[in-house]
Amino acid sequence: MEKVKKDKMFTSVSVGAATVWFSTHCGAGFASGTQELNYFANHGWWGPFFPFLTIAIIA
Repeated sequence: MEKVKKDKMFTSVSVGAATVWFSTHCGAGFASGTQELNYFANHGWWGPFFPFLTIAIIA
């Protein structure tokens, strides 16, 4: 019983830490959709292809 309780606590702490990290890393612009709106408004139809181009250049 104690092992299950400890594992459950570890999982909840891990998920909580990951959530805080993601929110501070990406910020409110990602959560509200503002970041995506600006990206696609600036790049238009080419926008979806740029991440693949970037990966191809880096790889």
